[in-house]
Amino acid sequence: MRRMTMLGWLPSENAEKYANLKIERTETNGVAYAAVWRGRARKPYANYRFRSLEHREEWITRQKEAADDSIKFKAERKMTRSRQKEEAAAELTVGSILHGQWGWEQTNNNFYEIVARPSKYTVVIRELAQATTREAGFMSHYTKAIPGSYIGPELRRRITGPSIRINGSIYVTKEEAGKEHLDTNYA
Repeated sequence: MRRMTMLGWLPSENAEKYANLKIERTETNGVAYAAVWRGRARKPYANYRFRSLEHREEWITRQKEAADDSIKFKAERKMTRSRQKEEAAAELTVGSILHGQWGWEQTNNNFYEIVARPSKYTVVIRELAQATTREAGFMSHYTKAIPGSYIGPELRRRITGPSIRINGSIYVTKEEAGKEHLDTNYA
């Protein structure tokens, strides 16, 4: 029987547990129903009526397969992110130049240099000055980093994958020294 709560209803104690799903099967007057909860949800993500018991069981089988696929995908994604984090940590050394591009209706470039590596997954970086190398047209030009010419304070950041988060709008990645980047302005 369904248990009512302030925010919805929860599955009964007899509900089938499969992976992160709770599956409740009911029949009323010969009509088959199924409700399925995911994780610790207080409301089911699916609550359906079926033409027959066979249709219900086919649908439940597909839900179980989808749950298995989701678990497999999450495990693969976790492994990929872990591998990317390891590769990025091995690649970043003191003196590496990092680049991030951001902006709305304009393109801004920021350059940083790694000045210390206190641990395997932590870097200390400083923002670098940039030089305009050539004009690219109306209100746009190419810039490149000036290594060793610091314009900002030291920042400690964690290596969490192929990029490092500076703030909400800037993520930086390692780049080749001397590479030019397009910088555009807006009125």
